Amino acid sequence: MAKWGYHSEGEASVSRSSSEESTQKISPDMVVAGRGSSDPRKAFGPGGQIINGKTVPYHGCMGEAVKELTGRVDGALYDPQIAIDIKLKTLDESQQDDRTKAAFAKWSQCMKIRGFTYQDPLAAGGDPEWRKAAEPTAHELKVATADAACRHKSNVVGVWYAVDFSYQEKAIAGNAAAMARVKADLESKMRVAMQVLAK
Repeated sequence: MAKWGYHSEGEASVSRSSSEESTQKISPDMVVAGRGSSDPRKAFGPGGQIINGKTVPYHGCMGEAVKELTGRVDGALYDPQIAIDIKLKTLDESQQDDRTKAAFAKWSQCMKIRGFTYQDPLAAGGDPEWRKAAEPTAHELKVATADAACRHKSNVVGVWYAVDFSYQEKAIAGNAAAMARVKADLESKMRVAMQVLAK
């Protein structure tokens, strides 16, 4: 945090170079091959175009990859909705829990001693000021460094993790059958992915 603040490591230089590369290196044929369509209004298309002597598959190469991993060109590679719902619910519950609030209060007091006023670490990390510049400012670096020190001193991560974990365990136990299906599906996808990578 002392080097990049709340920006992702190398974010500015990477985003500049990747946007330059993307405009220079992605040809219309690559778009068609990837998605099976050249129509920018469609995420995927029917394929059938000939590029470099090969027929573009339905939904393009992305569709083929998804099909190989899931068995369907429109298969889901993302988390099932129940897992997302549980994750969001337990995150909210853990943030509202008195134990987490107590850790946040200690963190906030620690930050105040260092000259910064934020209610909790989320407010510090989400300060809109940090998005105004492509590179972290000196002020951002000072706040981020103090944030890291105060998180450590007040054990924010340890407390919040333990509280969230306990809520997650209860939610998983309360949805055992659905979560067992999610786990089996994930394990199946992992096996297929390992087979694909072994080719």
